[in-house]
Amino acid sequence: MMSCYATAWGLAKSYGVTALVPADILDKLKHIFKGVGEGVESEEKYNLCPNTSWVNYTTDFLIAEQESCRNSGLYRHLKQFAPGATCQAMTPDHKDIFINRLNIKIYAFHKFRREIVSKVFSFSDSLEFRAQKILRNVSSGEEEKVYVGVHVRRGDYERYRKLRYGDGLVDERFFIDGFKYFRQKYKNTVFIVVSDDM
Repeated sequence: MMSCYATAWGLAKSYGVTALVPADILDKLKHIFKGVGEGVESEEKYNLCPNTSWVNYTTDFLIAEQESCRNSGLYRHLKQFAPGATCQAMTPDHKDIFINRLNIKIYAFHKFRREIVSKVFSFSDSLEFRAQKILRNVSSGEEEKVYVGVHVRRGDYERYRKLRYGDGLVDERFFIDGFKYFRQKYKNTVFIVVSDDM
C-alpha cells in the first residue's frame, strides 16, 4: 500500500499532475502518516465528473513517455518495456490517464525518497506517542537499550515467494538465529516483533 502510494506521489511530483488513489487506501494511510494526502487525492472526487475520458496506461508507459521528452537514461531503460512511447509532455491539454493496478516502480519515487520518508511517511503524533510509551514500558525505564525491529511477514507473501522464487517462508530457526546474533553483538537488546499475521 505504501509503495503504491509512493509511486503515485512520485509521478505527481515528477510531472506536475494530480495523482488519484482509491479512497480506502488514502484513508488508511492518513490515519497512520502525517503527510499523506498532499499532492495525492481520492479518486472519489473525480467520480463526480462523468465527462472525463480516461486513457489507459501502464506505469512504465507513462514514465517512458514523459522521460522520452528529456531523452533521459531512465527512458533508454524503459523503452524496452514500453515500445511505442513517444514524447507527450504533461500539459493541461494532456489526456486524463488511468493506470489500472498501479504497480510499484521504485524509479518513480527514488529521487524523492528522503522527502517521502521525512515528510510523507512521518508517523502521526498519536501513533508516535503510543509507540514511545510501549518502548518505555518494554525497556523498564533503563537507558542504553538496543531496539531491534523484526517484521514477520506471512499471508500473501508465502504465495509470492512460492511463485516467484520456488521456495517458502523462513522458519522459526531463522528468527532464533537472528535473535542470537543480535544478543551476541549488542548488550541489552530488546526485540520488537510486528506482524499482521501471527
